[in-house]
Amino acid sequence: MCRMVVYAGERSPVAPVMFGGDHSLYEQSFRPKEMMNGSLNADGYAVAWYHEGKPVRVADDRPVWQNGDLEQMLGTVQSTMAVAGVRNASPGMPYGVTDVAPMILDRWTFTLNGYVRDFRPRFMREFRRDLSAPLYGEIRGTSDTETLFLMAMVEVERGLSLGAALASVARTAISAVNREGVDAQLNMALTDGESAAITRAASLDRSNSLYVAEASPLLAAGTLVASEPLDQSTTWQTVGHDQIVELIQGKEVTIRDLSTY
Repeated sequence: MCRMVVYAGERSPVAPVMFGGDHSLYEQSFRPKEMMNGSLNADGYAVAWYHEGKPVRVADDRPVWQNGDLEQMLGTVQSTMAVAGVRNASPGMPYGVTDVAPMILDRWTFTLNGYVRDFRPRFMREFRRDLSAPLYGEIRGTSDTETLFLMAMVEVERGLSLGAALASVARTAISAVNREGVDAQLNMALTDGESAAITRAASLDRSNSLYVAEASPLLAAGTLVASEPLDQSTTWQTVGHDQIVELIQGKEVTIRDLSTY
């Protein structure tokens, strides 16, 4: 089911996004506490951060614990925005570094903690229908994550805010799976390096866990949004079902119902 972390705030070392806290994302790769399905996130990892306004990504389709150099490498870079994820591939989804989130495109970074059930046989063609030719040309794989990312880009190109774009994608996906009698979990994050939006959404009444913490001691002054609390010393607020967290310029934090977009 995957786990993810988003950081926005003052310039800070990137390493704590993966390795910070007594229940770090690294630990969640092999000892998650709140996953709805599965018990390991061993199908890859990725970390994305921003350098001079553009995202940089390091990713692998191996378990994160197999890279003994990652923490040291991430300790050499700093950023005001970072996104990290560890992957538990959903049944029917492809394996490979191309399909590991977070993913980047131009100045955008996107990740998914969830799935669209039966995506490739039932929904892939439909969801890609409104992609522009340039966006369609960016397709590298066949995962639900990549397609949801490109769907969000369509909405951004139409002038929607990050939160509104993710809300639109969530509604489209939920409507489609409800019609077919299957389900989707849609905790998504999208950032342009300055602001970010993160959803907690699903077609079911139960959705993947999501928490937000302001002024966490794990990084410089800023906000963390995570699938599971990373430590016990920070006050973590539960994000409600069908809500969206928006991080504006890494400072202003708002949480709104998805239905308000």
